[in-house]
Amino acid sequence: MVNNQSGVTSQIKVSLVIPVSLKDIEKFIFLIENLKKNVDYTYEIIAVINNCAYFKKKFNMDQLKLITNGKLINIYENKKLCPGEARNIGLNISKGNYIAFLDVNTIPESNWLENSIKLLVDNPDGFLGRTIYKYSNDFEKLFIGATYGFKPLYTIPGSLIKKDLFAKIGWFLPFVRSGEDSDWIKRCLLFKKNIKNKKCPVINYFGLRNKKFSFLCKKWYKYYSSSSAEVQIFQRQKYLYFFFIAVCLIFISFNWNYMFSQWQQDSIFYFPHVTKIMLTTIVLIYTVIRIIWLPLIKGFNLKNLNFINWVHFIFINITIDSIKLAAFIVSSFKNLLK
Repeated sequence: MVNNQSGVTSQIKVSLVIPVSLKDIEKFIFLIENLKKNVDYTYEIIAVINNCAYFKKKFNMDQLKLITNGKLINIYENKKLCPGEARNIGLNISKGNYIAFLDVNTIPESNWLENSIKLLVDNPDGFLGRTIYKYSNDFEKLFIGATYGFKPLYTIPGSLIKKDLFAKIGWFLPFVRSGEDSDWIKRCLLFKKNIKNKKCPVINYFGLRNKKFSFLCKKWYKYYSSSSAEVQIFQRQKYLYFFFIAVCLIFISFNWNYMFSQWQQDSIFYFPHVTKIMLTTIVLIYTVIRIIWLPLIKGFNLKNLNFINWVHFIFINITIDSIKLAAFIVSSFKNLLK
């Protein structure tokens, strides 16, 4: 049964929760202005605007409330909130029986919620969102190819989830800068394997636009070395194991002929150029897996890259991996000290 005034079925009331940092207020306004038809399929839109402590006046949201037919609810928090804590505040005050999520860098199609609600017939507990990262220049394209890829990723933004499900799974981790979304998704998959639905609409992420490479590098380092890395414990261990094994192999290759043949060239254990062979093998394995195979399975078309783009692409991959490794080592030492 459809409510002709709101466009929302009488059984489904969607509370759309959007965490907003004050520095991203212009992006938030742009998002609300581009929700378009999605507004008709919401019961309420809850914006948790945080870090307002040093601002005496509140922003004038009257125009946005008109756009949303009075559904917009602005929650102002003086302190700086992590995304998980902001989402939890929205969850706590929401009155709908379904919760949808967006963030200020995601712009959905005008029929996003309409199509999402239709899918609830076969999957009444809801499903995760699917996000594609968008680019506006060659650098952003190469960066996405080296990191996120071009296939839709399952994300919290774009999701539509029955509110009762949060009582079983728990809410978001409130005090980590990032990683709370992947943590919640992992917990959710223990209860609901079908929470991933390839039929759910795809939303677009524009958060990489006009960002310098130095800024992105700092962001990645902060993410992997901060307290948020604690929820990435297994991924950190994977990088540390790879680093440890690589160091051991290099050490053995430098000392192989000394340890096993005493530099006797007639020994069956003597291998000429063993160090060069080992280093070349490690570089080839890294190149094939990290720079060719992984981007391909993530949907990046390598055929159209020219020589300059290849050089930039290799540089981005090596830089990002070096930053992640350094951050994992730092966070591991921090945890040991704790």
